[in-house]
Amino acid sequence: MCSLPRIGTPEGWRQRASEVRAQGTPSLVTGSASRWFTTEFLEREPDAAARILHRLLDIDDESYALCVEALAATDLRSRVGELAIPLNLVVGDQDPVIPVPEAEAVVAAAPRGSLHIVPGTSHLAAVERPDLVAALITTESSTP
Repeated sequence: MCSLPRIGTPEGWRQRASEVRAQGTPSLVTGSASRWFTTEFLEREPDAAARILHRLLDIDDESYALCVEALAATDLRSRVGELAIPLNLVVGDQDPVIPVPEAEAVVAAAPRGSLHIVPGTSHLAAVERPDLVAALITTESSTP
């Protein structure tokens, strides 16, 4: 769900960890809004977006920094070909975090995989279009 075996770059994650240690997780709210949601969703559902974004305010700074450092050290792309189960990847068509071309490459590397692109969504596609994402999940899970 809006994820890949490698997300971003190690340098980008290390920079984020450094910024959070210096400025705290509240400094992430504005940038996260533009990465996580489309402008249309932010305008249409400002309260829903605000509830999610404000959760960043309560996250322990050091725990967040350690988490993104773990992301910096994670690159599982070479293991995708070993997957024993089908890979069903769901991405938003406007997601700057999980670009569609990268998602296509991951699905192509899997022995069995499918890519589902949710139109009009960004990184939190399940929040922006829960109806479409739920339909994809239930359809895929019922397919042998």
